[in-house]
Formats: sequence, C-alpha cells, structure tokens
Amino acid sequence: MTTFTVTIATDESDGDLSIGDLSLREAIAIASAGDTINFDASLSGAELRLTMGELVLTSDITIDGDIDGDDRADIVISGDADGSGFANEGDSRIFTISGTEATIRSLALTDGYADKGGAIKIENGASLDLVDSTVYRNTSLGAGGGIYNAGTLQATNVTLVANYALGQSGLGSGGAIYFAGTSFDNTLVNTTVYSNIADYSGGALPSPSAPTSASPTARSPATTPPATAAASMSTPDRRSRSSTRSFPETALPRAPTSPRPDRNPAPSLPPTASSARRSASTPTTAATSTAAAAPGLPSSPTTAARCRPCRSCRAAS
Repeated sequence: MTTFTVTIATDESDGDLSIGDLSLREAIAIASAGDTINFDASLSGAELRLTMGELVLTSDITIDGDIDGDDRADIVISGDADGSGFANEGDSRIFTISGTEATIRSLALTDGYADKGGAIKIENGASLDLVDSTVYRNTSLGAGGGIYNAGTLQATNVTLVANYALGQSGLGSGGAIYFAGTSFDNTLVNTTVYSNIADYSGGALPSPSAPTSASPTARSPATTPPATAAASMSTPDRRSRSSTRSFPETALPRAPTSPRPDRNPAPSLPPTASSARRSASTPTTAATSTAAAAPGLPSSPTTAARCRPCRSCRAAS
C-alpha cells in the first residue's frame, strides 16, 4: 500500500508526477487498490476547483483531507469550473464511484453540477464510505442534488446542506441524497441534513429503498436545532432557492449564528398605582430556555417564560 501526497491545488494531468507537482487528478490516476491519497500541509484550507471534469474512482482507494488530525475537512473541492458561483453547463460533478469500494474522508464538496448526483454518484454496485465530510450547495438536473446512490453508502459524521435537485415528474427528487432503488445496505450515522431542496419530492432523502439503518441528526429548514431525534425523511423541503446560505470560500458551512427573536416575550403592562409601589431594584424579566444543539451549530431559544400574575398584574388587567 502506497500513500500519495497531493502538493498542488491546480486541476491538471500533464504527466509530471514529481514531488511538488502532484495534483489530485494525477494521484487518483496512479493510485492502486489499497492506496491512500492525502494532502500536503501547505494546502490546508485550499479550494481545489475542477476544470477538467469530474474525478472517477475505479480502485479501492482512500482520499483523506484531514491535514491536522482533528477529524474535520481541511480541503474544499469545487465543481465550479469557471469560478462564476453559478451552476452552468461548464461545471461538473465532483466524484463518480464506479464498481469499487472507496473511502472519502474529511473533504468539503461544493458547487458540483450534473444530471444525477451533483457532488457524488455511486454506480455499478460501488460502495462509498463517506466520513467527517460536508456536501453543500450542489445541484443536479434530476435525482440527488447532493448524492445519487445506486450502490452502497455508509455516511458517518456527514453534513448535507443547501443541495438542490431540479426537475418535475419524478426527476427532481432527493435534494440531499437519492437512493436509486438498490437492495444494498445503506447506513447514515450522526449525519445532519437540512435546507436541501427538491422540485418534485423528498427535499431530504426520498428513496425506493431507504437506508437499512440510520441515526441522523435531521432538522427542518432553518428552524429546529438538530438536537436529538430525526425528523421525517420523506417530507419534501419546498422552500425557495433563496433560502440557501452563502458560506466562506474555504470554511465549512455553519447554521446561522444569530438566534431567532423571542417568540413569546413577557407582556408589557401599563403603569398603575399599585405597580408604581414595586421596588425598582426587582425588575421583571423573561427567562429564555435554550435547546441543546449539536456541536458546531448554534443553540436556539425556544419559548420564553411569562411571569406569574401577582396582585399588581391582576389589578392592571
């Protein structure tokens, strides 16, 4: 087993495989079953923009983007070939996994664009182990805005956010992941799914063959914090496309950092003779309870506690 280290962010395949001039595309081309591809420390936080089309994995290899050992993505791979920030015909899917068993670890996959699976397509009975990664802001013209799975998918500690499946009449299904009627085992563990969009059905995970086991952290778009239990996977997310968020170029996406306003503020009572006698040093405030949130996501205020009516309040009412 051999480890190849990617040393340049440029997408190229010029035949020069010397140390200091190895691209991800070139590393994939020379890797064999059992090999690992990692990234030089100088590329930490870099965006690798694909200008030569998608990357096809046909060998049992591992691609590991965790440079500093914290189980987080340090490399962003973008399918936005022209750097326009818009999905168009010149852009590409990021990975196709075909007839093999591959592992993708600690990568952020964004701005992919394809007919099926904007970021990843798993085909020909292939198997993908996707770990500690983020799949965001990808677009498909059919099923699977983020991932199209016609094989086996094992997703662990993965976030799928703001992916978009276009099309009607059954085409635009599975904003996050589309399971293409396979009979293979699919597992989602500690996986967060939110703010994905499908024009036809299943903003999150529509599937003729649902995952055989799942412990996802799911949230409805931009409202409920992903604290514990999973939300319904079959409810379409039909929010407008403007609901997707803008993320830093190299940082992983995060949920909004500003909390929602208090939904049930304590009432403001008119001054009365009895209330005027109350001590100014004991103001009435509305206590706010906070729901527990998953790591990396903000806590969200829930309901505010109202004060219990005292004699002054009852007199005022």
